[in-house]
Amino acid sequence: MMQYLLIQLVGALTQPFFNDTFGRKVTILYASLVFVVGVIMQAAATNLALLFVGRAVGGYALATIAIAVQMYNAEVSPKEIRGKVVGIQQVMAAFGIAVAYWTNYGIKLSFTNGGSVQGEATFRLPFALQAVPTVLLAIGIIFVPHSPRWLGMKNRWEEAAQSLSKLRGVPVDDESVQKELGDIRLAIEEQARKGTWAEVFSSRNVPRLLVGVPVCICIYVWGVNRVAC
Repeated sequence: MMQYLLIQLVGALTQPFFNDTFGRKVTILYASLVFVVGVIMQAAATNLALLFVGRAVGGYALATIAIAVQMYNAEVSPKEIRGKVVGIQQVMAAFGIAVAYWTNYGIKLSFTNGGSVQGEATFRLPFALQAVPTVLLAIGIIFVPHSPRWLGMKNRWEEAAQSLSKLRGVPVDDESVQKELGDIRLAIEEQARKGTWAEVFSSRNVPRLLVGVPVCICIYVWGVNRVAC
């Protein structure tokens, strides 16, 4: 488990380079393909070393996907429902974990006879099934536009307008598109301003820290990852 979490940390630390350089869409596609490679290594492992390497590859890709997908969802969602969209993603992630547990349990029952495990399918099949939602994600991401915010960060404003037009289902010259494009421009300009650690602990941000940091700590200290990993 510790190896898996450490590799996820590496993925979390390196994903900003991919997200900022290639965009959220390309990063999600890249990480999905890397995850599938990790799945193949796990499902086809003939020894523990290969299994651990496959888990490491999968953990790295999973951390990259988790962050890139959240960024993409937040950046393409209308501000009126942005919180709901990101929240639904977290609910679906928890739902996916529950589905994985029950799938593993069903496979165990199917390949067990009186408590005696029959064949290697009891561990190979669950590993292999990880590829199913990942392949669907990789295929689906091909057909969606790039994040308009990322396009704006790259000074590709015409493409950003076209992306917003496609996402909102209105013409490029629609007033709502132009207004949202202006908001994105202002946000990017504000982001370019160098912040300080003093701002992190300012009275405006302390309430956010008091909510966000304990939640992140509790996610790990209550031991769920000991089961999930």
